[in-house]
Amino acid sequence: MAAIGVVVAGVFSFIIGPYRIGGDSMEPNYSSGDVVMVDKISYRWKSPQAGDAVIIKTPYGVMLKRIIRGTGEGGYWVEGDNKEKSTDSRDYGAVPGSNVIGKAGIKIWGWWR
Repeated sequence: MAAIGVVVAGVFSFIIGPYRIGGDSMEPNYSSGDVVMVDKISYRWKSPQAGDAVIIKTPYGVMLKRIIRGTGEGGYWVEGDNKEKSTDSRDYGAVPGSNVIGKAGIKIWGWWR
């Protein structure tokens, strides 16, 4: 039984995991309170692409943003879908590739919106 717990913990730590959205910067696609599954492993084999919704580490905390473009220097320019309410690369610059946690996947909470 303990082995199953270790496997489940490993899956949620390294492969997939939930992320709760806090804020309106990604409306109308994602709203505050929505929960998405985060694919934490795909970007080990391929680079994030423009248009991908990603979970990233920023100077303001962990956030969901959309990749606008790669910088060509191992970083990404990210912005929120709701430009008026978003703190993003326009405020803190490009995000290093090492700060990309994973790709936002399906909504598991808030899908009815």
